[in-house]
Amino acid sequence: MRAKLSARSIQILRPGDKPFEVVDADLKGFLLRVQPSGAMAYYFSYRNEHGRRKRYRIGNSDSLSPAQARDRAILLSARVVAGEDVQKKKKRERQVAKLAMSQTLEGFLIHNYEPWATSQRKSGPATVKRIRSNFDHLMHRPLNDINLWVIEKWRSEQLVCRHHLWNRYSSGLRECFCSS
Repeated sequence: MRAKLSARSIQILRPGDKPFEVVDADLKGFLLRVQPSGAMAYYFSYRNEHGRRKRYRIGNSDSLSPAQARDRAILLSARVVAGEDVQKKKKRERQVAKLAMSQTLEGFLIHNYEPWATSQRKSGPATVKRIRSNFDHLMHRPLNDINLWVIEKWRSEQLVCRHHLWNRYSSGLRECFCSS
């Protein structure tokens, strides 16, 4: 179906038995996809440098007005005309963010240690919880920045506060790095 995507035209749309698309009459590549559930999302369709059709999801119709989505589609169109594959760049940025997350203590706990500890250790969930609560100041630090000096500094702070369980807490972190 082809029509100018406006607030009024979107209000009129009713979901069908199958998903369908409404292509904007003014801007090439700008479209709205309507799901049978009633969910609607804006997309920008383009061809990459190899001639393959790609789609970039702009956002839901609940969170964006047609004018806002059209403005984003215009910006995406300009980037495509300049030779950029916007979907490929979005995917690459997601991979870089995931890699950066996995290289922090929190990412390491989520992706490596927690699955191993919960399946291999009876006290695994408790150990993970203990590491999270006692070393929350280290969660977003890169793994290669966490060294013996950082742990000893934490330990000396715990001794000053007369915290007598520091050995148990630090052994949980030691096990985290050594076991998985």
